[in-house]
Amino acid sequence: MWRFATGLLVLMAVVFVISKRYEQGNEVIGFVRAFAEAAMIGALADWFAVVALFRHPLGLPIPHTAIVPANRARIGESLARFVRTSFLSSDALMPKLREWHLVKRIADWLQNRANSRQLADSWAATLSGVVQALDDGALSRFLREQAVSVIRTVPLAPIVATVLDALMESRREQEIISGLLKWLVKFVSTNHVFMEERIREELPLANKAAFCALRSIVAARIASKLATKVEDTLNEVLSDPMHELRIHLHAELIVLAQRLRDDPELIAKLEAWKDGLLEHQGLMGALDAIWTRVKQQATADLQNPEAGTKIVLAETFHRIGEAVSGSESLREKLEGMAASGIAVVVEQHGERLETFMRETVQAWDDETLVEKLEAEVGADLQFIRINGTLVGGMVGLVIHAVERWL
Repeated sequence: MWRFATGLLVLMAVVFVISKRYEQGNEVIGFVRAFAEAAMIGALADWFAVVALFRHPLGLPIPHTAIVPANRARIGESLARFVRTSFLSSDALMPKLREWHLVKRIADWLQNRANSRQLADSWAATLSGVVQALDDGALSRFLREQAVSVIRTVPLAPIVATVLDALMESRREQEIISGLLKWLVKFVSTNHVFMEERIREELPLANKAAFCALRSIVAARIASKLATKVEDTLNEVLSDPMHELRIHLHAELIVLAQRLRDDPELIAKLEAWKDGLLEHQGLMGALDAIWTRVKQQATADLQNPEAGTKIVLAETFHRIGEAVSGSESLREKLEGMAASGIAVVVEQHGERLETFMRETVQAWDDETLVEKLEAEVGADLQFIRINGTLVGGMVGLVIHAVERWL
């Protein structure tokens, strides 16, 4: 288009020269000369105006030329402000976001099982990549150190007290007591030999060989009687929800919960126990081994095309889509939440986006700025030159006609 506009100017110059030479005594050629003359003036004027927007015409530092490069900072600031106020405000975004029905579109998309499976595969691939990234030893140590640091700063006593309160309010502590009693019954019933050996060691005359057989018989009888009595007592407590021992244990738990809040000595002991546990190398090694095993299983499961994790994820996404699509009230509520959330986030970060756009434009050098703008509006600017040539020529005809009439 630049070549066409320039060629039209050259054509007008040629026509002017020829018509000027043969104008004498020929009124028609006079009109042609007037048209070509005015067309050249219009073309040159518009060429100057177009070039002056971006550069100094002919390289001459004429005042008020190269307007765009000279005002790069102001243009960048105005453009960034315009984008922010016109497109990144709540007033502009909210109607559009509601009009787009994002939640409905997502829900409809999720109802297609192929889409749900595709999304599940993407999530699984992402999670697998995250898990594999944690193979780095330094990163693993960093995460462990951060976790330990956080645990150290969190008081343990209030947490235990809160858990005990919650258990007792819901009467769940009785289930824990029953579980403990069942474990004790099993321990006693399977450790007769251990009890017998401990009793035999405590009997008098333990070092006399003559009493070895007698001591074993006595120890076995005592161990059997003791185990039977303990088992009977524990089973009695298990079968009676209002047993005295249960009531006593419940009361002790209430006292323990209160002490965990008010007893500095108990609180200090619990914190010391927690710190000692965190510093225990065996625990850290066990945690590392557990993490390694979990990581291997998670990676293998996430990479398996028929893995249960992917199936569960796909089914979950599909059911979410069905639930949202089937409930208009839920969908409208989610639409409002999504629109408000997006608008708030965009508006909160609008200033940063404005700064980013402004700094980006201001960082361009003059040549880059000119090239980008000319690439977008260059053709239209050349049409200005063409229109200037034609309009100038028509004005020249009118002026020549008026001149001849006068």
